Amino acid sequence: MGDTNKSTIERFLSFVTRGIGRVYHSVSKKYLQTYLDEYSFRCNRRNAGQPMFTSLLEQVLSGCRNNPLQLSCDSQPA
Repeated sequence: MGDTNKSTIERFLSFVTRGIGRVYHSVSKKYLQTYLDEYSFRCNRRNAGQPMFTSLLEQVLSGCRNNPLQLSCDSQPA
């Protein structure tokens, strides 16, 4: 089963439930996947040396360089 085990999953679920309880207080079924995606991103980068905003910004900018036709990446008016 690779490097994923029961304690890893339990640790992630604990991270998610504590985070949702502190920030959002409740979650609707409609947006559950969005919340899980957010906490997956946070959990995967919790030990990173740089701030999360910097990491996210680098990912957005690298996506723009890989797809220059994306209008949202264009810093100058069309």
